[in-house]
Amino acid sequence: MADIDGSHLYMMWAVRLGADELFGNQISSAVTAYVGFGRAAWPQSDLATLERRFGPAKAQKLVSEIEGLLAEAASLQPRLDLASSTRWVQAEMRRRHPKLSRKAADAIAWSWSYDNK
Repeated sequence: MADIDGSHLYMMWAVRLGADELFGNQISSAVTAYVGFGRAAWPQSDLATLERRFGPAKAQKLVSEIEGLLAEAASLQPRLDLASSTRWVQAEMRRRHPKLSRKAADAIAWSWSYDNK
């Protein structure tokens, strides 16, 4: 059997899973890592964690995507109390970006809530 390097293995999985699904899982994981969801007391911008997990070049690309998602969430202006607004932002981001995991949408809403308290 021929040896398969990492890039070929990645491409095989991308074809098998579908590139969009694979990317959705990656961006979801990156969002939660970058903002510190589940490990930090408040949202942050943690490039070092992304670099350790994905490598410096990929981390830079992911930060661009993540910052875009966070900016999109920041532009949302629900007219509800903070708790209801946070739930609405989470649901709205999942509606707009169905490939995001629930945990990633929760992380985005957590960050939005912190910025809007």
